[in-house]
Amino acid sequence: MTESPGPFRRFFDRLAVRLSLSIAIALLPLAVIAVWQALAVIREAQGRSELGLMGVTLHTAAIEARLIYEARGIADSLAETVPLIYDESPEACDAALADVVEGRSQFSALAYVDNEGDVLCASDGSRMNVQGLSIFEDAASRDTPGYYANNVAPLSGAAVVGAVSPVFDAEGDRAGFVAISLPRVRAPVLQEGTPQYALERETTLITFGPEGEVLTSSIPLEDVSDTLPQGRTLDQLADQGQQSFNSFSREGQRRAYSVAAIVPGQFYAMGSWPRRVAELDLSQSLSPLLLPALMFVGSMLMAWLAADRLVLRHLRPLGRAMSSFAGGTRVVGRVRSDSAPVEIRDLADSFLAMTDTILRDEAELEDTIRQKEVLLREVHHRVKNNLQLIASIMNLQMRTAHSAEAKRLIRSLQERVMSLATVHKELYHTSGLTEIHADELLSEILQQILRMSSTPGRPVDLETSFAPVQLLPDQAVPVSLFVTEALTNALRYAAKSPSASMRLIVRMDRVPGTDKARIEIANSQPGTDADRSGLDGGTGLGQRLLAAFAAQTGGGYETLNEPDLFRIVLTFTPLAPSKD
Repeated sequence: MTESPGPFRRFFDRLAVRLSLSIAIALLPLAVIAVWQALAVIREAQGRSELGLMGVTLHTAAIEARLIYEARGIADSLAETVPLIYDESPEACDAALADVVEGRSQFSALAYVDNEGDVLCASDGSRMNVQGLSIFEDAASRDTPGYYANNVAPLSGAAVVGAVSPVFDAEGDRAGFVAISLPRVRAPVLQEGTPQYALERETTLITFGPEGEVLTSSIPLEDVSDTLPQGRTLDQLADQGQQSFNSFSREGQRRAYSVAAIVPGQFYAMGSWPRRVAELDLSQSLSPLLLPALMFVGSMLMAWLAADRLVLRHLRPLGRAMSSFAGGTRVVGRVRSDSAPVEIRDLADSFLAMTDTILRDEAELEDTIRQKEVLLREVHHRVKNNLQLIASIMNLQMRTAHSAEAKRLIRSLQERVMSLATVHKELYHTSGLTEIHADELLSEILQQILRMSSTPGRPVDLETSFAPVQLLPDQAVPVSLFVTEALTNALRYAAKSPSASMRLIVRMDRVPGTDKARIEIANSQPGTDADRSGLDGGTGLGQRLLAAFAAQTGGGYETLNEPDLFRIVLTFTPLAPSKD
């Protein structure tokens, strides 16, 4: 009998599972190709998404560049005209600068500063000295137009970025500079058609210089550092040029970054979006994989359904009928379906034919066994009757015998014959004819021996204890003969006891911890002056018979001579299994 498989192995042993796996293996190359193509589509779409991010950054950078270039152009133009206007009147100069700023909302301040740092005129009309400030030091050190960034502008007090242009007098000497500034923190100016994710609240657009200084930002300057990529600085990004990449921000958020140059070597722009914004929509990213996945799963499902509808649903009743028949049920229900495939119908017909043959053979076998049992019972009955007839003849012969020795020999033979008759009687009454209840057999033999060997006026003090033990007929015969011989000798010994009653003990039990059985026969000891030699005729035949019968049981016996009792103990292994 094969070992029962575990639940995991049993699941994969099913026909539907195996067929589905076979289909899956057959479709696997096509599925791999389909998935590879789908991933290529996803990568292409993701690339387009990253290009879109780069486009937004470039659009924003272009606008920022246009504003800065416009600021520089205004500064260059005013550098030519503002000295003339100032010469007319400082108030006229203030008004002219104010008109320039008011017409352009992106600019925050405009000022004309001399070489000593005094603000000669400004768009807001203020007057101050900016000597010592970074904007003055930077502008005073150059004779060419340039750009600057300042966290605290002297006029507006805000963080600004702007352009400066030197002012020269009629003799060509440097007379000062014109500075125009734009707020560093402001919402980016976006072109029409800019993608919606560029308008998200968490979107960040900044401009920065080649040294990594932030020029403008769409968020507060103190928050810019948290949105920068980990492990990279702005000056490094400026050196690396235009690029798009994904990284964790310094605050641990997954973001997409895009870097573009506004003015190569001078100004750069960087756009930053949360990764969930920059990534494709889930439905868009999974849609290319959906069709091959559905085809793959659908093929496996169809294989499963085909196995179930075409094979398994027809095999289930057939399998249940086979299991029920193997378990002993001899009523076979309907196992054949006209809608089943012809192979399964042939299998069901073969099973029905097999069950009919088995049922017919079992009926014939049962009839044969019943006839055999009747015959064996009759044989045992006739053998028992014949043995009892022989015992009766021996009884008649014993009555006509004149010598005590002859009577004793005939009685001994009669007891042995009656023990054999008892065995056959037990076989006759035992159902199955294969096992004999040793406890019933010994009890019957004991009663016969007592009836035949009891002494008038000498009652027997009998103690019995029989454990249930099963014996085969081949073992029951020597056991019964051994018990008969031992009981006969025991009663003869006990008859010579000086006490008024004869004590006899007969026990049968199992040896603890083993599969052996033990039969013990004990009798009271005769007197010290009793003649033991005549107990078996002085020939020692009883001892030889006991040894022979014990050997036939497959065991052995021993005698124990105690002060009050004489014991004979037979130990053997029953060939029939115990039914305790």
